[in-house]
Amino acid sequence: MQTYELRFPDGLENGVERLQFEARNPARALAIAQSQKGARRMELWEDGRKLCELRSSPTNGEVWIVRGPGRHAAAPEMTQPVPD
Repeated sequence: MQTYELRFPDGLENGVERLQFEARNPARALAIAQSQKGARRMELWEDGRKLCELRSSPTNGEVWIVRGPGRHAAAPEMTQPVPD
């Protein structure tokens, strides 16, 4: 199991600025991150390395927008429905 951390750069989310958890792989860590309903924006980190940014779609809160760790205009975006 690997240790991951969710960071909430917009401030406190459910009373915390950071949330550490363990997951088997990055895909499972993303699923756990997406379960944080109500979060505006998050960063997913693994061993001090930023994996991606996640934010809820402004037009459809059921969809998350995932952006790679870079902040370049060319950084790819993907959308993923929030699992029930």
